Amino acid sequence: MRGKSIRYYFFASITTALVASVLVMGMLQTYIATTYFRTDKQRVMREVAQVVVVATRSGQLADEGAFASLIYMTQITDAAVFITNENGTVRYSVGQNAPAPGGQLPATLMRQVEGVAEYSDAGTLDGAFAGVYYTIAMPLQDAEGHPSGYVFASADSSGMQAYMFETLSTYVMSAALVLLISSLLALALANRMVIPIRRVSDAARRFGEGDYSARVPVEGDDEITRLAVTFNNMADSIEATDISRRSFMGNIAHELRTPIGTPVSPYQKYAGCLAAGGRGVYPQHHQL
Repeated sequence: MRGKSIRYYFFASITTALVASVLVMGMLQTYIATTYFRTDKQRVMREVAQVVVVATRSGQLADEGAFASLIYMTQITDAAVFITNENGTVRYSVGQNAPAPGGQLPATLMRQVEGVAEYSDAGTLDGAFAGVYYTIAMPLQDAEGHPSGYVFASADSSGMQAYMFETLSTYVMSAALVLLISSLLALALANRMVIPIRRVSDAARRFGEGDYSARVPVEGDDEITRLAVTFNNMADSIEATDISRRSFMGNIAHELRTPIGTPVSPYQKYAGCLAAGGRGVYPQHHQL
């Protein structure tokens, strides 16, 4: 059974890290985009509410021109603005889905608004709206500085869905392109790392099979290169030892094949010749 290669583990590790990073960045971007959208809506509603506060204190809200300006402002900001008395009864309202004049806001809501310089809410405003609205409420004072009620400026949060969809669509497309390019680069890098290791593995396999001339090409100056140099040095040492061993064994075999004789004197040769019926010839230095 063939195991998984280093390339697989390296590529899987890099890809997993990239995907995890993209997911974390996606969640972070979603949080930032949601916070920005809510903060921006509340900022606009705060400005609208402050305009009504100033107009009420100066007595300009009763002017038809000022009220028309308020209507126009609610249209361009997509806001619902309504003014209540201190008990929560709606006196004026402009904008889509704003509570109708004469309506009564919940007492629990009025207790939260009472006594604060600014009240903010991201919800249905205790049932005043059917959906989620970002609301800013401020107390009103008349020209003499007496409390005269409250102003509520609310913006529908449904636009956030379109905003988030557009933001996330752009992010997903960018992230997919980054993941594709990063994966290709990771695969190329994994192959670059595995090829030298395979060379060392192939040379070790050939060396183990008896090919003592197997060597690893040395390229670069990294850990794998130093491993190749170490392998080559080991192979040179073992090959030299093997050559010495073969030479020694060859010499021994040659000596074993060559017979070791005992020296024979001239007299022994002469006696042997006579025993064979031949005519013996004395050595010259023994003739009379």
